[in-house]
Amino acid sequence: MAFYIARRLVWTLVVVACVLAITYAVFFLLPAGDPALRFAGKSPTPAELQQIHVRLGLDKPWYVQFAKFSKNFFIDSDA
Repeated sequence: MAFYIARRLVWTLVVVACVLAITYAVFFLLPAGDPALRFAGKSPTPAELQQIHVRLGLDKPWYVQFAKFSKNFFIDSDA
């Protein structure tokens, strides 16, 4: 019985990791163009774009962004 529960818990973690990876890919990797442009408005300056990149963490590698995305999924960052 303990083996069954352990196996189910491991598969739960695998499924959650896959859902997180797919969700991250759909919202951050797949859209064409710079994601900061979606937040910047009609005609942003290069300085505004750079500021948005830093604020959203888009200046960091994808694996750091994914780690932050995953952390925010499990832990409410506003609390």
